[in-house]
Amino acid sequence: MTSDDHNDGADLLLNLNFEPDWAKKAPSVNSCAGGDRDEERPRRPRRDRPPRDARDRDRRPPRRDHSGERRERLRDPQRAPRPPRVEPLNAEVHFLPEKNNIGAVVHLVRARKQAFPLFGLASIFLSDARHYLIKLTAPKGQSLEFHQCGVCQLVFLNKADLEQHVLAAHLDVHFAVEEQETEPPAGKFVCVGRCPKTGLLLGPPNYHGFNAALQELHAKHYAGMSLQDCRARIEMIHDQDVIEEWRNSCRRTTVYRPKSAPADAPGLTRDQAEALLREKHLNRMMHSRSRVIMPAALIAQLPDESLTARIRQAWNRETKRPFTLALALQPALKHMGLHVFRSKGSDHYVSAIKPSPIDPGHAVPLIRSILEFVESHPDSKLPAVLEALAPGGAADSGETAELIQSVTWLIEKGHVIEYFDGTFRLPGRGRPMDKGKQSIEKERQREDAGPGASPG
Repeated sequence: MTSDDHNDGADLLLNLNFEPDWAKKAPSVNSCAGGDRDEERPRRPRRDRPPRDARDRDRRPPRRDHSGERRERLRDPQRAPRPPRVEPLNAEVHFLPEKNNIGAVVHLVRARKQAFPLFGLASIFLSDARHYLIKLTAPKGQSLEFHQCGVCQLVFLNKADLEQHVLAAHLDVHFAVEEQETEPPAGKFVCVGRCPKTGLLLGPPNYHGFNAALQELHAKHYAGMSLQDCRARIEMIHDQDVIEEWRNSCRRTTVYRPKSAPADAPGLTRDQAEALLREKHLNRMMHSRSRVIMPAALIAQLPDESLTARIRQAWNRETKRPFTLALALQPALKHMGLHVFRSKGSDHYVSAIKPSPIDPGHAVPLIRSILEFVESHPDSKLPAVLEALAPGGAADSGETAELIQSVTWLIEKGHVIEYFDGTFRLPGRGRPMDKGKQSIEKERQREDAGPGASPG
């Protein structure tokens, strides 16, 4: 270990995040940091202006009173009414770390041999929806059930909506989808439905394939709304050229072949495939439980606004202090060989080295002097230790090398804790070091009770 190995700790999130290299911001760049702005941006020279005469103010035209117009606009009946506020669902929401990323954090903590804040590590998972999961639990005594898709893990409050989702989005799980040439639809059609978002032509509303096309469009592009709302967005086009364009697009039709059927089995229409899926597979592709876990990346696709509002409410609180994710992360880190302990007051830290207090009176003089300096100067860094115990020593001198070697030994044995920002402290004595889960839960209870509550 050398003094160059330490920095001011600003690279914590830079080194312990899951962003690609091109998205990482250098540790020295902080758009929210303060500092001397005069050095960063030259101040625009102020032009000298003559003092304003009080008579100039008298010559100004009187201000126009717009209050009446403002009230008229507020009473305008043609203005779209503000949508009603959606009440969050009464459900418990917890956040869990995505298991595949825990190993990356453990590897970096072991490589650095430093102590990192547990809540800081938890916040890293919350920085990207791909790195955490959401656990939904129905309150005790309520009949609330969550209906979850067994294929993509999307959650619904209405079982019928889940059935429509499976039929529209996951036919390809049990059916091979093929395109075949066929004759265009015959008959006279006065209009065709068109999606304003994608431009896709669904066909006339009285055409037998309209509903199937609508369900497929809903699954691919409007999964976050109901099928009825998706239908309301479809615009009807009466242009004969557009109708003919739809006819030509129907020369290629889609057929569905069961994957378990022989290769020469006849193809099925979408309605036939959906009926077969309902009969044989649908119940095994859905789950109804009082507790489910879903990927956080699916939040935008949730069709139920009350559930979305509850998750966002919990997420806003979690980003301020990630209690639930820290509670879930702690046992996983301990299982993988890391140690969680309290230090610097009541903060929780994670390290690959178990803190091990040592009595300075039983140590050799050099070790004792290091321990006594760190104890009397908490949060000091290696340069301060070198300056105090080897003043004026050259960086390549034997005395400096021996001192650095002794500090390294103390850190590796857990007699001195080195934190992620390069500061040193001695581990606590005479108190348990590994009751993080209980203390985190108590800390959350105190926050729930409010600032005026008495400690439990």
